[in-house]
Amino acid sequence: MTLTERYGADHAEPTEGQLIQALQELFEENTDDEEHPDAWLRHGDDDGPMCVLTFTRARAARFEEWADQDYRVELVAPREAVVPDKAVALELWKRLAAGDLQAVRDWFQSHAATR
Repeated sequence: MTLTERYGADHAEPTEGQLIQALQELFEENTDDEEHPDAWLRHGDDDGPMCVLTFTRARAARFEEWADQDYRVELVAPREAVVPDKAVALELWKRLAAGDLQAVRDWFQSHAATR
């Protein structure tokens, strides 16, 4: 599992404190840095499926599931929603970190962005 912060720092097996810090950079910093709009958490095995949960400064959330670490084969179409606040984003990252993919899928199912 790897957390990539808004400014590009990667953390293997991130702590809850690192997850919180990454979300604070997104949701609380008062800067309009369009070059660094998001942070994401990747969860998966070298030989197996990989999931990526991304949040943006605009509170957009995106959940992707891939067949492998190379991002070549999507298992399902990406899911998108609006995350209401930092606490919900943290809970979703914690669920992903724990391997509770169904909880993340269910949240996106009930909060799907409409187009």
